Amino acid sequence: MKMIKSTLFTIISMSIFLMLLGCQADKAPVTNKLDVDIIPVSIMELKKEVIKEPFLLSGIFTTENERYLSFKLGGIINAVFVKEGDAIKKGQTLATLDPIEIQSQIQMSKIGLEKAERDLQRVKNLYLDSVATLEQFQNATSALSLAKEQFKTASFNGQFSTITAPAGGFILKKLADVGQVVGPGSPVFLANDVAGNTAWVLKAGVTDHQWQILNVGEAASVSFENGSSVPARIVRKSALVDPFTGTLTVELKPLNTSEISLASGMFGKAIITSTKGIEVFRIPFSALLDANQQDGFIFITTDKKTAKKVKINLAGFDKIGAWTDFTFEPNTYLIKEGGPYLTDGAVINIKH
Repeated sequence: MKMIKSTLFTIISMSIFLMLLGCQADKAPVTNKLDVDIIPVSIMELKKEVIKEPFLLSGIFTTENERYLSFKLGGIINAVFVKEGDAIKKGQTLATLDPIEIQSQIQMSKIGLEKAERDLQRVKNLYLDSVATLEQFQNATSALSLAKEQFKTASFNGQFSTITAPAGGFILKKLADVGQVVGPGSPVFLANDVAGNTAWVLKAGVTDHQWQILNVGEAASVSFENGSSVPARIVRKSALVDPFTGTLTVELKPLNTSEISLASGMFGKAIITSTKGIEVFRIPFSALLDANQQDGFIFITTDKKTAKKVKINLAGFDKIGAWTDFTFEPNTYLIKEGGPYLTDGAVINIKH
């Protein structure tokens, strides 16, 4: 019996010993885990260069003069005589307000004026008879002057109970209709002006960087959906960000549109080569991550041992990649290959 117990004890001890050896064998690869996590990458030194690359812009055609048309007074719209897309002529009546309220205001101011004239005459006679005082005579005179101005204002406002076309053009948008109550100055129509020297322009959105280097008067080429193109020039730069697109804009004027049929809102493209060179860093597409037209991410390294993820602005693109005017520290290297496998702070191994 003792021999059997001794044998069992020996077997159990050997089993435990073998299990411990197996665990140690399983743990052995863990010591090499750090080596496996070191990502091999390719790097390039970031150097600033001056480029004169063409900018490819897109936008919509409009005219140099677009305006919202409205009533000076508030009221109920009585009639609308045009539809969206209709051609209009200068002086043409486009819409009218219900005249009852306006005519009542004019009539009330007229009655007030007549009363003020009678009151002044009565006080004047009393004053000449030394019955009324000088102050009463002066107050009656002031009341008459006030009544005259009120009648003049009411008559003037009565002239603006209609909307008339300030110039020849087209109705781009109708914002109100018959029976609708509008306030003073509330837009009723959006119209453009195609008369006189007014010309078509292509309004295109640009980045902050492009806006800074493009100048009024620079040459460009504008292309249309049918494949034709005409020379153009930059005629205007916006001084305010467009509230709808969130970008700055430039306006390009085609030099010859006589043989091209245009309409407001039509899509167009433009190519501009700036005469002013810009200092940028080039970023290959292989190094650019999660990019759009405004910005993107890249990985850089300054010690050639760890990777750092940074967000940069994008000033433009070409066939090779993008370029940026982001400010980098001296001796900064761009990780051009291996970026998709990295995280911020990851250990890297530079391939030679």
